[in-house]
Amino acid sequence: MQLPWRRSGIELTDRSEENEADDPQPAIFSYRSPGMKAVLAAVPSDGSCRVLDLGPAISDNVTYLSSFAEAMQIVDLVGEGSSDGGAELPALERGLATLRALSRARSRSFHVVFGWDLFDYLPEARARDILEAVGSLCRPGALLHTIVHATETMPGIPNRYRILSDDRLAYEQVTTVRRGAPNVPPAAVERLLEGFEIEHSFVLRHGVREYVAMRTYGK
Repeated sequence: MQLPWRRSGIELTDRSEENEADDPQPAIFSYRSPGMKAVLAAVPSDGSCRVLDLGPAISDNVTYLSSFAEAMQIVDLVGEGSSDGGAELPALERGLATLRALSRARSRSFHVVFGWDLFDYLPEARARDILEAVGSLCRPGALLHTIVHATETMPGIPNRYRILSDDRLAYEQVTTVRRGAPNVPPAAVERLLEGFEIEHSFVLRHGVREYVAMRTYGK
């Protein structure tokens, strides 16, 4: 599948092969994603997979996931971002209301959830609200993929992620503005993901940790 970035003349930089250059414009990078590989390796092979995406609608992701998923639900909790570097509040509140409404109609129906790097941008209490709603939508054994920045700073607005293959992601830095990263330690991530059990944790060379967590019930 040809990506629109290639058609527009924007080049992908492979983070596994070279370092990020100082560029005044937002950049796009690709990298190998063991977390994505672990999630996609576990999806049902009978075409029954249901996917919940908590980021913006990305046409390449829809195309890729639709090749094996029976249904895909996108609930954009990011919006356009806010001036103080968090998720836009109206988008977040609308998204949370949507998740809660979905949980009443589709409780325990999703197999995979993509949280991307959203949780780094939310106050802990709001992140817990989101995860509680997400948890009610997940089947037992469902997998949550999320990314945590493990550096002193991070982009002022959450990145936009695109699935390139079953083990490769690209991320677009929407802004050149930087803000302090919470750099949440693994133990705190485990506590935040109450109701999920961390199955895999990967430290990647470009300064993030990928987590794959499984939904558990009855614990």
